[in-house]
Amino acid sequence: MYQGEKSLREWGDKVATEVKEKIQKAIDELKSAKDAGDSDKIKPAMEQLSVVLQEVGKNMYANQQQNPSSDQPTPEQDQNPENQQP
Repeated sequence: MYQGEKSLREWGDKVATEVKEKIQKAIDELKSAKDAGDSDKIKPAMEQLSVVLQEVGKNMYANQQQNPSSDQPTPEQDQNPENQQP
């Protein structure tokens, strides 16, 4: 639950609104089960939160691979002698 909240804070500006809502819903369901002391609902709620966070992480990783940051050299820049440090 705490990892989900932390991830939501860290990724909040990097994920779509519907993804944030999905994470928040999973967190809320887990909190409700925990507060009610309903052990039959806690485990499935934890699993659901885990699945949601894994999906988000996978999507963010895929987006990062498709849109590499400009501060990392491309393979062409690595091979260019002008970019090599002495």
